[in-house]
Amino acid sequence: MSDKFLARHVYVDPHHVSEDKPCHVVDMPHWGSFETPLGYDYLRRGRLQTVGYHAFRLLLDAIAWFVTTFFLGVKIRGRRNIKKIHGGFVSIANHVQTLDCAMVLRMLKGRRTYFLSLESNFVITCVGQFVRWGGAVPVSTHFRQLHELVASMNEALRLGDAVHVYPETALVPYCDHLRPFATGAFYLAVVNHVPIVLFAITQRPRKGLWKLIKRKPCFTVTCLSPIYPNAALRRVDAVHELAENCWQAMHAVIDA
Repeated sequence: MSDKFLARHVYVDPHHVSEDKPCHVVDMPHWGSFETPLGYDYLRRGRLQTVGYHAFRLLLDAIAWFVTTFFLGVKIRGRRNIKKIHGGFVSIANHVQTLDCAMVLRMLKGRRTYFLSLESNFVITCVGQFVRWGGAVPVSTHFRQLHELVASMNEALRLGDAVHVYPETALVPYCDHLRPFATGAFYLAVVNHVPIVLFAITQRPRKGLWKLIKRKPCFTVTCLSPIYPNAALRRVDAVHELAENCWQAMHAVIDA
């Protein structure tokens, strides 16, 4: 996006909002490969699928609480900000731990959630199928599949569900600063007139027993107040303004 365009429209710091795709620095073991077929069932809302999802989600929520509490030292703050929202929303978080999806599950307990995920995550050794059962949906590099994904996530938001996106796009373990955001999450929010719910994951020093059982810092996940799209702007401007506003709000917590 050119500086001249930005000067004529909403100001967006080009260092904060970027469509560049950073490289992942974590290489998970994979068994085979996966490519999203046309007509893929993203929503999985059949009767048996819905029952299966909620049953598996109860198990996932219990595992998420146990693992994040006793292995990562996670503390949760601000869940009351989610309770204020009636209807669907898009949630975002900085991507700093291989199990930060479990932190998000704790935040979104009781809410059906779709996680936008790499196709390769569906063939991670031993857990690939569980990724789908837990609500992950594959993000294809092909236009037609991507169009179907967006249409499905629009429907999920209309049904009152949560769609979770990592706008930094790449996992960088224990990264201590907020990286630039891609705009996909904010496009979904603008198109569907729903808020963005922000989860700022910060690190804190080990204290007490944690010094003996853990080498890495502990985590705190803070749910900030939701941020709504600006309905007065045209779509492209609203998307970039929303992305910038969310980046600034999370930056104030993460990089404080």
